[in-house]
Amino acid sequence: MADILFLRGAPAFSVFRLQGLQQRIQAVMPDARIVCAEYWHFVRLNQDLSDHERRQLAALLEERPAEATEKGKLFLVTPRIGTISPWSSKATDIAWNCGLQAIERIERGIAFRIEGVAEAQRAAVGALLHDRMIEAVLTDFGQTAELFRHF
Repeated sequence: MADILFLRGAPAFSVFRLQGLQQRIQAVMPDARIVCAEYWHFVRLNQDLSDHERRQLAALLEERPAEATEKGKLFLVTPRIGTISPWSSKATDIAWNCGLQAIERIERGIAFRIEGVAEAQRAAVGALLHDRMIEAVLTDFGQTAELFRHF
């Protein structure tokens, strides 16, 4: 078994930083508007969590309820495929120290929802959202399974 949990986290940026990013995007695409930018945690399990363990994980990662309707195109910025981020190493160690042995690894990404972007403009917007040396931009949460693939 190798399930992956998706846990919605806190907003990724302050209002000030989000406004700066919005201005950089609008310099390239005037109609584009950032709807939200929030952390998402991807947790690979090697066995099922008990209810207590699931609540403990939710508290540890400060999980917020996922919203049913999301507006805008998804730009999911994650660590590059094939790498393990320093954040992941530390978060996974903390979970293990809390007794959450069912967790294989925790990784984190930023989910941007942006309106007013045509499919042909996706690459240009993605380039403004990430550092291509250490990050990747995914278009779907299902692609996060690649983060946990062993090379």
